[in-house]
Amino acid sequence: MNVKRYWFSIALPVFVAISIGTYYVGAAMRDLPDYRIEKVTGDAKEAANLVIDGETKRPQIRYQLEVGADGSSYDIKKSLIDQMKEVYYTESNPDLAHLKKEHRGFTRGQNNYSGFYADDIKLVYAAANRGSGDSSDGRSSYSISIRTQDLKSGKKKDFQAILPGKPKYYSLYVYDVQAKGSQLKLMAQLSKGSAEDYRRGILKSEIHLYTVDLDKEGIIDDQTIASDKKLEGGRAEHFQIIGVNADFVSPSDYVMIGRSLVQTKQLSDGNTEEIPIESNYLAYRYSADTLIPVPIKASVDGMDYPMLSERQVITFSMKDNQLHVDRYDIAKQQQGSSFDILLSLKLSQLSSIQKIVYGDRLYVFNRVNAEYEVIVADTTRGKVVYQGKIAVDGNAEQQAARMKELQLYGFYLTF
Repeated sequence: MNVKRYWFSIALPVFVAISIGTYYVGAAMRDLPDYRIEKVTGDAKEAANLVIDGETKRPQIRYQLEVGADGSSYDIKKSLIDQMKEVYYTESNPDLAHLKKEHRGFTRGQNNYSGFYADDIKLVYAAANRGSGDSSDGRSSYSISIRTQDLKSGKKKDFQAILPGKPKYYSLYVYDVQAKGSQLKLMAQLSKGSAEDYRRGILKSEIHLYTVDLDKEGIIDDQTIASDKKLEGGRAEHFQIIGVNADFVSPSDYVMIGRSLVQTKQLSDGNTEEIPIESNYLAYRYSADTLIPVPIKASVDGMDYPMLSERQVITFSMKDNQLHVDRYDIAKQQQGSSFDILLSLKLSQLSSIQKIVYGDRLYVFNRVNAEYEVIVADTTRGKVVYQGKIAVDGNAEQQAARMKELQLYGFYLTF
């Protein structure tokens, strides 16, 4: 038997199949349309760092893609290594994305995105670490994993900070990390209560500020900032840390806290129901160790949900196709300027609008049916500095068809 001829007879069909498959995949790749963020008015540089992700369907296959000012980038055209890098580096939060790119070794394997801090001197990571199997009622003892790196010397520290008194909680989460000298300030939220409270779903929530001494490698102070409590007349007060700032990795003097007042109602099965009465916001200021009322309208439908940028709280509301933007200065405790952004695409039931506040820029991504627009505004001047739309190559008929095939989900910044 001719062995060479035998292996050739096996290899030939495989080679033909691969060649045909490669041909069709290559042809499909060559036929993929080029979408882009196209300027309508303003400075095109304002949208240079914007990336919108989604997919297009042609005709039965869905292709993942990212759309920017320079055109489309399809996952199928990228190497496996490039795709793996993008999965790791791409974040909707620009602060975190930048940190991952600059300090991959420090951020690798750390999953508490709210636990990062970075300045010109040091990097910090903090995350609650739950003990396993040490309580029969569901409570656990917690420690906080601390990791730091000196950016000048490269020296690293890695230790477990034990909570004072070794209390047991049902949950604990670190929402914010700030550093000053050899101390860290960790803002965390926890839930506590009895086994009966746990069964009935009425655990008490508390917001704690932990002070960590890096030299002693331990927690030297535990301060309760706010705590759920029962009030007269069957009412109750609840508090929640609100992670709304896009620059949460950077140094900040403030943390936003939501307060809600509810009326408790006893149900026939022994459980209770809470009926919302009112909601408002507070800001904790690290440098003054105080809670400051923030007199802004509390969110009802999510459209006017507040965003924190440095010492500015920015809120939003919609009327027709106009986005109203309000600013409140926490430090001065006074209302800042407000302005309106006219959307060229009027919102409907099939619409969605997304926002990012980063530094002094507000980025808005608006979708209405098969049309998309991007708006960038300067929040300090209250002025729209860029307005764009998603465009695609081809004649008018091709463009209409290709826009219907496109589905964009969200956007992020690539600083």
